[in-house]
Amino acid sequence: MERALNEQISWIEGINHANLCTPFEALNQLALQIDTPPPSLQTDHPQPILLFAWNPHLHDYSGPLELEAALDYRPVWSYDKRPHELPLELRDAEGRVIPFQVIESEHHFMRQLPWRKRIVIDTTIPASGWTTYTLGWVEDAVTKHPPGEGASAPKPGLITNMSG
Repeated sequence: MERALNEQISWIEGINHANLCTPFEALNQLALQIDTPPPSLQTDHPQPILLFAWNPHLHDYSGPLELEAALDYRPVWSYDKRPHELPLELRDAEGRVIPFQVIESEHHFMRQLPWRKRIVIDTTIPASGWTTYTLGWVEDAVTKHPPGEGASAPKPGLITNMSG
């Protein structure tokens, strides 16, 4: 009986794993069909990272979206010990600069060097649709949210952020 029970549990775990893999594989197949032309290359400077956001629901999604990306395969040494000063630029699928708020990355590796950034934006994604964004280090970035201290709760019932 015990062996039969263990075998049944293994089968169920396999089915659960397959169920988790199916949507991931479907999104990868969809992403491969989207035409995303590469940006023009600059000499030894990281290019903006293409981010793909998918709405699996049958209704439009409007609200916050968290995006996180490694900006390059190497740290940005020119901003050593001041990662919050790294100028970022976020663009939508049409190439328009859009506002964002930088939030703390969840990694704990080389935190004094910027190499990975995490942001939140306000967005709308159509039902069963997608959109793309590019996030990158742009030295003369046009930002609508200047670097700041980020969100805080100065007193009970009050939340503030870098934009006031």
